[in-house]
Amino acid sequence: MLKFFAAALAATIAVPAYAADVTMRMSHQLPPTHYVAVALEDWGKEIEKATGDTIDVQIFPASQAFKPEQVFPAVARGEIEVGMTTTFQWGNTLPEMNALTIPYLLNTTEKARKLAGSPAAALLKEKMRNLGVQNIAWLFMGNANFYTSNEKPLINVEDFKGLKMRGLSKISDAGLSAAGASPVTMPASELYQALQTGIVNGAAGDYLGAYARKLHEVQKFGTVAAASAVFNHIFVNPDWWDGLSDEQRKAITEATARLQDSMVEKNEAVVAKANADLESAMNVHHQTEAEAKAWADVMRPPSEKVFLQSTPGGQKLIDLLADL
Repeated sequence: MLKFFAAALAATIAVPAYAADVTMRMSHQLPPTHYVAVALEDWGKEIEKATGDTIDVQIFPASQAFKPEQVFPAVARGEIEVGMTTTFQWGNTLPEMNALTIPYLLNTTEKARKLAGSPAAALLKEKMRNLGVQNIAWLFMGNANFYTSNEKPLINVEDFKGLKMRGLSKISDAGLSAAGASPVTMPASELYQALQTGIVNGAAGDYLGAYARKLHEVQKFGTVAAASAVFNHIFVNPDWWDGLSDEQRKAITEATARLQDSMVEKNEAVVAKANADLESAMNVHHQTEAEAKAWADVMRPPSEKVFLQSTPGGQKLIDLLADL
């Protein structure tokens, strides 16, 4: 049976083994109650059933086994068989992945649906394989970005002028700077107090997490913009993957495809809940198509420039994503 382990990975080595032929240990950072974590539990059960319990799926949520930045090297070294991380966490290790954070490049749900089977995904998969891991899934986490202010609604590009706001990354922050804002780097854990005390008077962030972080208590206005898509993606150790039987690989591949396809609909339900929560607590504006184009004209070019400075040959990936 699929089990969630509360102990560290090392402690589980002493646990008596199941009769399964293969152990499939997975590490990710999401809490067990997160909708993606719940879906992963069902995914693991499906794999076990489809393989006749010849694979024992063990999932370690909430960074119990490895911290987010440790997951990729742990999978590459074979310390664990499977990992899941968020695309924007690759940083300098795989700079090509940062293309997904360029504002208004991958900015529709339809484009997000197309990523998994696209040439862009194939290019990123090849880059990951060169680093020692094999990607097997792109789990859509949404493209609802949230730009907040305590002074006025952020509707026109000019509304950013003079705003000191918490940014997200060097790439997306280049777009904020072009709009006239002054981005400040800080972890999400410090954001509430920074807004409350006026260290910053605005923020760029994730719409789905805004209510849980209680931004409505310290911000009056928020604009929802489909500026960039976020994905969790699942990758495996290639030697482990190649060592599976054809039937086991087929079972995992089919279960993973169903998991991947379900994420768009699950995200839509979560976004609807976010809408209900935030719209009852603060002034929320949903960006129009014309407003999105005006923001894109200003924010996308400087963000692409920053991306290309750190990613030789990155223009090919930009072009592939633009064609989705």
